[in-house]
Amino acid sequence: MSLLEEYIDYLKNVRRYSGRTLEIYADVLCRFYVYCFPEDFPDCAAGSGNGHVCDRNDVYSRVEDNRLVSAFTAVMVRGYVSDIMDRGICARTVNLHMSVLSGFGRFLVKHGAIRTNPVKNLPRPKESRKLPFFYSEDSMKKFYGHGDEEESFGELRNRLIVSMIYSTGMRRSEIVSLDISSVDLSRRIIRVKGKGDKMRDIPIIPSLYEEILLYLNKFKEHYPVLSATPFFMTDAGRRMYPAFVDRIVKKELDVRDGFTGKRSPHVLRHTFATHLLNAGADLNSIKEILGHSSLAATQVYTHNSFEQLKQIYLTAHPRAKKGGNMEIRVQSVKFDADKKLLDFIDKKIGRLEKFYEDVVKVEVTLTLLPEHENKNVRVHVYAPGNDIVVERNAHTFEDAVVDCADILKDQLVKAKEKKRGM
Repeated sequence: MSLLEEYIDYLKNVRRYSGRTLEIYADVLCRFYVYCFPEDFPDCAAGSGNGHVCDRNDVYSRVEDNRLVSAFTAVMVRGYVSDIMDRGICARTVNLHMSVLSGFGRFLVKHGAIRTNPVKNLPRPKESRKLPFFYSEDSMKKFYGHGDEEESFGELRNRLIVSMIYSTGMRRSEIVSLDISSVDLSRRIIRVKGKGDKMRDIPIIPSLYEEILLYLNKFKEHYPVLSATPFFMTDAGRRMYPAFVDRIVKKELDVRDGFTGKRSPHVLRHTFATHLLNAGADLNSIKEILGHSSLAATQVYTHNSFEQLKQIYLTAHPRAKKGGNMEIRVQSVKFDADKKLLDFIDKKIGRLEKFYEDVVKVEVTLTLLPEHENKNVRVHVYAPGNDIVVERNAHTFEDAVVDCADILKDQLVKAKEKKRGM
């Protein structure tokens, strides 16, 4: 067994990392080894970025520990980081790669293979701080306002998945791993296995309890109710998998009004935490329910809460109504927008307020498309009685933003003139 395999085995059996995390760590270590010895892997020497990557088992079978240890230097790691940054990998992912390599360095030091960890003191790229995106309470109320007594089993299941994530804050992987025995209706709790196989109990609120009862009554008509039976199954009768849950959540939210930006299980989890905090729940309680190992991971939601408080102040205080109230929220789908693009959007969209002072909020959604003009920008302007949505495609996000801003300018001027004429 090579040092790489020993490290992954250590993470699995001692640190109890999840399967998904193990996949990420193994992939990064393979990419690094391929980068160090490209002559051994001529068909995938570019695998350190987002090009073709060698088969992991093939890499493991050809790892030579002595060569790996000798190559594990600050110079080589710095070159690897520079290489993946040149390939357009975002700062957050680069830092993830460095964390994996630093962990491997600590493992080598502990086993006496090297004296010091060469990754420890290397500078890391600065990440742009992104607040968790979440849905409004009004949007969630609208979701629950579309109940149907005659729903099929599949419709009940899909609705319950969204409801369970929003009502409990469970991760997608936790939803997938739920069994019938995980839900204790007599005690009204859900027993959840989280990261690192840590168990926690989540209370079942009354509305969720009623939905679960309705679901299980239908469930019995289709599947045997055994303790090891998966709580959620695919249409083919197998345990659900992550992509299936993603599709269900997107499908359910796509047909409801008020859900802008990304539609995913993780955004529902963010929404759960933010709404709890806004309602007065203390941070430690939210931390326990979410299954965070550190309070720092939970504290990010306090920024969303502060933003809401700030918006209430700007809207309500008489001395704060003279302009400058408009909130601009940017959501990038499947990529991280850099600071230059965010500043451009803030400057261009921020000018719209002078054409209509009643604008409260603007949501900008950036999406990469497979088409030729593959940059899509959707701008949703919120103003009392005058919500406006504009969407444009272009070769660059900047061009699409300019097109949207020009159209919105004309529409906002008309809206202002109409208001004056009333």
